[in-house]
Amino acid sequence: MRQVDTLNKVSKNKRNLKLKIIDYAKQPRIVQIVLFGIVGGLSTIADTLITTMSYRFTKDLALSVLLGYISSLLIGYILHKKVTFKSEHMNKSSLKRYSVAAVVAYFVSLFIVRAFMYALRVDDAFVPKLLSIPFVALFSFLLGKFWVFREEPEYALK
Repeated sequence: MRQVDTLNKVSKNKRNLKLKIIDYAKQPRIVQIVLFGIVGGLSTIADTLITTMSYRFTKDLALSVLLGYISSLLIGYILHKKVTFKSEHMNKSSLKRYSVAAVVAYFVSLFIVRAFMYALRVDDAFVPKLLSIPFVALFSFLLGKFWVFREEPEYALK
């Protein structure tokens, strides 16, 4: 009988843990991080494919990374604005901040890709670009959340 009671307690604890995890996952910040990951994943796929293919044809890393970033930025800005950060209005200040963040993130990405190409002694951008993704993604999320798409106070001049 004790074993049955113990099994029932374990089963009940597992159910309670699952419910706690589900409740936690529904919190807005967790949902926002998941959405950021999905949108970022789509943007990153476009960026990586275009960067890699462009580099294979041109052997111009700066141009290739730029072309990848432009495609990624168009996808990312629209989807992050509408889906991830649910910014209802587009204003000049967020657009300016997004542009500045994009330029800074471009140079961060270029630096990291070049560093990995040098460290790995490779003449192809694919693996170094993949290795740069977590660094650039974290940097971009923090910029997006706390600077680009931040909610402006009611009294802010627009």
